[in-house]
Amino acid sequence: MKFAKILLAFIAISLPAVAQEATVTLSGNVEDEFLGIALDDVHVSLHESDSTMIQESLPCTAFKDRNGRLVAYQYQTTFTPQANKTYLIHASKEGYGEKWLRFKVTDKDLNLPVIKMRRSMDKTLNEAVVKATRVKMFYRGDTLVYNADAFKLPDGSMLDALIAQLPGVTMNEAGEIFVNGKKVDELMLGSRSFFKGNRKVLLENLPYYTVKDIKVYDQQSDKSKALGYDVDPKLFVMDVNLKPDYQRGYIANVEGAVGTEDRWLGRGFLLGFTDLWRFTLLGNLNNVNESRHIGQSDNWTPATMPRNLLTTRSVAGELDYQSKDHTVKNNLTASYTSTTDASESRSRYEQFLQGLTPTSLTESFSSAGNHSWNARDEFTLSKPFYLRVVADFDYSKTHGHFNSMYDLWSDTLTVSQRTRGFSEGKSWRGNLEAQGAFNIGKKQKHLDYYFRVEHSEDDSESARRYHTTQYANPQQTVRTMWMTSATA
Repeated sequence: MKFAKILLAFIAISLPAVAQEATVTLSGNVEDEFLGIALDDVHVSLHESDSTMIQESLPCTAFKDRNGRLVAYQYQTTFTPQANKTYLIHASKEGYGEKWLRFKVTDKDLNLPVIKMRRSMDKTLNEAVVKATRVKMFYRGDTLVYNADAFKLPDGSMLDALIAQLPGVTMNEAGEIFVNGKKVDELMLGSRSFFKGNRKVLLENLPYYTVKDIKVYDQQSDKSKALGYDVDPKLFVMDVNLKPDYQRGYIANVEGAVGTEDRWLGRGFLLGFTDLWRFTLLGNLNNVNESRHIGQSDNWTPATMPRNLLTTRSVAGELDYQSKDHTVKNNLTASYTSTTDASESRSRYEQFLQGLTPTSLTESFSSAGNHSWNARDEFTLSKPFYLRVVADFDYSKTHGHFNSMYDLWSDTLTVSQRTRGFSEGKSWRGNLEAQGAFNIGKKQKHLDYYFRVEHSEDDSESARRYHTTQYANPQQTVRTMWMTSATA
């Protein structure tokens, strides 16, 4: 009995000691980043790595010298961490921007680096200060997640305006996206490729309010997933995920404008979802040399705009299927584009000579058009082996004509010149390719196979006629020269 009492007393003493060993004391200081002096009245809270609140307000102590001047502002708390987890310290103060500090528990008494806060540019209007209260970004494992609801944009903004505000993200005029200096290989929608990687379609037509979050991560290829190990380099992707309300149904966006001199513009975008299917349809009609969408106000460089009258008519569609287990995928895209580039000019020159006023008149007109069709189907199978089949067809037709006139006269017509020409052409290409792989044995060895058939034709012709006549005076002989050329 005496031995049992001693054992129970030892257990009762050791249990608090074990609990005490699992508790960590956490402390740190807060300073102004520019001035390097301590800040007071700072609200400090403790969070998990996914921004879940652990302690809403940490105890803080202000240390002052004998003159009453603040020399340090320290927060301190105790909590019981979990093994191998990352935590966040959040600091906020009126007039300063929010600050996050990421850390891991490495000691029972952990003194964290100084939190350096920077003054914000908040403006007070009518006694109201607008501040963001949501976490803008956080890491979930190796994935960087941006919370779309934490960013406020004007009504009518599209996805490109949202991405331009993401911290660490830059985007150029070509639609290339960089995250912390690293180029994004593909912009995806719901973890699925969109319109053969044409990111500008998604950037300029998807309303920002439909987006739940944007994830950035390294993605395995379909081939690597099918074989069970990496055989291709991973792609650095940006994945746009929609809110649940927009994951089924459809989204439509229509723009239109009419101007003087018979100028017009129209554009439409339709995006629809079901559980397995996604369909997209878009069209663009305009004769104002315009490649930007309504609402975009930057990156307009008139010097690079076409100087002719460019008329564009285009329509494109996509039908995408993906099975529930993601082992069967099929993507069909088709497009038609017609462009007409017309140019017309007139000029008149006069020379003032003694007794003469030679005058010349020049007129020219040219027009070039292009019609192109494209259809592409891509089928991918991941089980029981990897198979990818792509069928692609392109057809284009071009046409153009031009004519010019030049006259020079003083009292009588001296020189008369006429030039005419035309050109036509058409080409088409068909391509069918299949590639696949399957594992050999249980080791990381596989066999690849590839098959491709392609045929293309190109036919074009052009002709040019040049005629000039020179006049001296009514008593002299008229000389005429003809020159024609043709190619096919």
